[in-house]
This record gives sequence, structure tokens and C-alpha cells, in this order.
Amino acid sequence: MSDKALTSDELLTALVTAMTALREVEGDMNLSKAQTLLHVYLQPGIAQMDVPTVVDTSNPAATRNVQDWALLNRKSQPGRGFIRQVQDPENRKRYLLSPTSKGQDFLRKMTARVNEALSKRA
Repeated sequence: MSDKALTSDELLTALVTAMTALREVEGDMNLSKAQTLLHVYLQPGIAQMDVPTVVDTSNPAATRNVQDWALLNRKSQPGRGFIRQVQDPENRKRYLLSPTSKGQDFLRKMTARVNEALSKRA
């Protein structure tokens, strides 16, 4: 990673490019749902109970967001498959979250798009 800080234009280009990629997954995606995926990617193994705090949302909203990204959604139908929920072996009431290979692939592609958009501005 470069030691050079992004300019405001570069930061905005990166944000718009990333938001566009997320909106291609779900056209009306809200910010907390996007943040949920990004936090799970940045903190693999995060406890689901910690998501409301790091995303600054309610418990029900955080649960919905996780389930929408998970292998199975809240209606026990196939979800997006970007997040894996695993019961914590040390505490059966907790679920640990990590990105699936599909989620990691999506985030790698989103990062590549951001880098490409930034390189075009250079």
C-alpha cells in the first residue's frame, strides 16, 4: 500500500465505484447492509452479536443484513452466499461470521474495479 494519502477526488472515486459494485448485487442496498459485508471481510470470525455495534444499527437490522448475505436467508431459502455463519464451538448461542469464497471473490473484483477507476484518474 502506498504511503501517499488519497485526494478527495480519489476517495470519492473509490467510494462511488465500490457503491456501484454493491448496488449491482442489490439495486436499493442500504449502507448498513453494505457495511455488514465489509466488516465481515475485514474481521473474519467476528461474532454476529458484535455486528450491530460496528455497523451502528439495531440488532434486528443487523440480523437481517447478515442473513441476506448468508448462505441461507431469513426464510431458509438460498441467500446471496457471501457470508458463512458458524456456531461458535465455545458458546452455542453465538455465531461467528466469515466471508465465503464467493464473498471474497466479489470483494476482490470490487477492489480491482476501484483500483482501475483510480488508475484512470492518475
